[in-house]
Amino acid sequence: MAVSPPGSGFRSAPRYLSLRWQTVIALAFSLALTQTIVGTFTHRQSANYFTEEQRVQQIRQAQELQQLLIHNDHELAGFKNLLPALGARSSTGNQSYEDLLRLSLENEGSTLALEWDISDVFLASCDGRPTIAWPRGHTLPPVIQERICNSDQLQGRHFQTLACQESCLQYIATPVLWQGDDSKTLILARSVADALLTFQNISESDVALVTEQDLKSTGLEFSAVTQRLLSVPTLRAVAAPLFKQSIENSPGQLTVSPPVEAEVGDRLVHVFRVDGMAPGVSALIIDDATAIRDAIRRITVASLVAGLAGFVLAGLLLGWLLHYPLNRLTRVATALPLLADGDYEALRDELPRASGNNLVEDELDYLASMASLLADRMETVERNRHEAMVRVAWLANHDPLTHTRNRTRLMEELATTLAHAQRYDRDGALLFLDLDRFKEVNDLSSHQVGDRLLVAIANRLEKVLRPSDVLARVGGDEFVVLLPEASREEALSCANRIHKAVVGERIINGSVTHQCTASIGIVLFPDGDTGPDDLLMRADLAMYQAKQVGPGCHHIFGPADLGIGGLSERAVWRKRIEQALEQDLLVFHYQPVVDIRTGKLSHYEALLRMQAEDELYYPDRFIPIAEQTGQISDIDAWVLRQAIQLLANDAVPRLAVNLSSRALRPGSVLDDLPTLLEHHRLGAGRLILEVTETTAMLSLSDASSTMGLLQTHGVEIALDDFGSGYASYAYLRELPVSHVKIDGAFVRNLPGNTDDRLFVKSITDMAHTLGKQVVAEFVENDAVYSMLAELGVDFAQGYHLGRPEPTPNAGPWPPATLPDNPG
Repeated sequence: MAVSPPGSGFRSAPRYLSLRWQTVIALAFSLALTQTIVGTFTHRQSANYFTEEQRVQQIRQAQELQQLLIHNDHELAGFKNLLPALGARSSTGNQSYEDLLRLSLENEGSTLALEWDISDVFLASCDGRPTIAWPRGHTLPPVIQERICNSDQLQGRHFQTLACQESCLQYIATPVLWQGDDSKTLILARSVADALLTFQNISESDVALVTEQDLKSTGLEFSAVTQRLLSVPTLRAVAAPLFKQSIENSPGQLTVSPPVEAEVGDRLVHVFRVDGMAPGVSALIIDDATAIRDAIRRITVASLVAGLAGFVLAGLLLGWLLHYPLNRLTRVATALPLLADGDYEALRDELPRASGNNLVEDELDYLASMASLLADRMETVERNRHEAMVRVAWLANHDPLTHTRNRTRLMEELATTLAHAQRYDRDGALLFLDLDRFKEVNDLSSHQVGDRLLVAIANRLEKVLRPSDVLARVGGDEFVVLLPEASREEALSCANRIHKAVVGERIINGSVTHQCTASIGIVLFPDGDTGPDDLLMRADLAMYQAKQVGPGCHHIFGPADLGIGGLSERAVWRKRIEQALEQDLLVFHYQPVVDIRTGKLSHYEALLRMQAEDELYYPDRFIPIAEQTGQISDIDAWVLRQAIQLLANDAVPRLAVNLSSRALRPGSVLDDLPTLLEHHRLGAGRLILEVTETTAMLSLSDASSTMGLLQTHGVEIALDDFGSGYASYAYLRELPVSHVKIDGAFVRNLPGNTDDRLFVKSITDMAHTLGKQVVAEFVENDAVYSMLAELGVDFAQGYHLGRPEPTPNAGPWPPATLPDNPG
């Protein structure tokens, strides 16, 4: 039964067949197949049973027919001595046996025929010629004549046989011994008709006797048969297969052939042949198998009816059992499309309730609960996705620390405000703020304290600005204020309010109180065709001009400020760094780090470079500017991504990269590093992060915590430029680093400077005591390389071992140009 599927508007399907009908059809097919097998088996078993029973019955019938013929023989044998006695009763003297026999036949012939059913009497000589034949004109069958002349007869033996001519008669022949003469043989004959009728009455089966002559006759006549009108047509129909073999001539040994089946009208008959009745004579017994056939049919029909009834009952029961579960399943299927619409509440209302069994649950309960759980999770995911989208949209325009606008949003609003001012000839101002001595806050009290101060100052600035003004954080300690429709006087008034707001904010950290001032650069617009980028650069230049005056001052940009090249350099580099990050102009150069003990490559250090059109800039040109503008975090992120990609692609076996001080702060790019390492399945020790000694010491607690976490994920930490700053054993013991890189100032002149040798030796011994390895930089000749080996330094790096190259050496290591192992 094909119907439209539930929820067909949700997903098109060419045909739909419900599970209920699929189950019923499958059940019908299974039951039909089972019933067919059972019916066939039952029919075959019944047929086999009746066949076996019939076979036994056929043998029994053959034996019964034989016994009736034998009984006839015995009765005939009893008459052989009676006939002479009948003649002797009316004899007049001493007469011969032949005379006595004639006298008996003349006087008692009618009695013999009517009462004793003797049809023929012969007295024959040894040559087989009868001297007496009764009734007159009857002849002795040739088979009898042949057997009378057999030599066995001379020994006084008798025999019985069956012979068929016009009719079938039973014959008994016995030698006559009379007055010393045994040359005569008495032959008595009796019709088998009574025996056949008796057999028919007993067995309820028809029988016919057939000879070779009967088979050869054109009409296929039968000498003796019961119910001739019914039996002869049946026998003629089946005689051919029954007589493929000739009639056996072994009397006394019954042989029953397999029956032949025939349809006679509405009757089913089985005809089988019995040999051994008499020489040249066989019996054909006709069994009416109609009752058997009808019984088998009744059994088969009863089996089919019972199966059909069982099928109908099973179908009804199955339909009743499936009705409730399938209705529940349909409700689940109908409700699921609501997931696509996001209508989770409606989905929960549509889902079926539990089956009501408090002890157990079924699969449909589980399906409904899983659908409800899926709805809950999808609703949560959708809500989180929406919140994330809102958050992403917010982060795209705001600074996550101070919640003010970011540089991107500022430039959009500046472009809109500037276009409005140019079109309608309205004034406006842009103020660039840089907090004075803010670096001291981070250095003395940690970056967390510095962040708190930034947030507090941003909140104060929001309060002193107009609702139409725009406040944005564009760098670490840099803010920009956009004043739409503001005159020169209003811009100066706003700058004064900002000065008071910044100075009025204090942060207390223990015994230290931090208070900042702000240097403010002011640019007024519109100013010809000056665009947003140029306005921001001019405000930046004006801010630096204010710093030249002193902390807490402001300066309005004028045409003369454009000639101050030094002040514009910072803005130019800010733009250049921004383009390098956007256009992928940052590159690595690789310098080898060699294991001094083996002379083999340990790893490469990736040195950062900025690619310009015709020049390659080294880190000292752009990293300080990036740290001031806050772009250093983006550079750190690029360095980490590039390093992990190189290691994941097996471009280098191990790689060391340099990170800024900001990377060690909580919430930096290093927070995502463990996830990246696990995603790319990088083995332990393949990535080495180098941080300077000064950077680590500025925030010892933050640095120690971050380094320890990274080491648990297989990242090695190297302390760079060791000796240039604190160089304290206590600090080195506190920091979880694996390598200590001695500053090159102590390595260059190592062979000629005793103090440098003592310093390197002491640092090496101290590091080894703490389980750390030592790397020496600026190894520029073989003498330094050899002395480092004597002092026990583990690794060396410098131009003597390999210059930084755009690609790492892919050939065998060490190259032929490197010195032999000094160890």
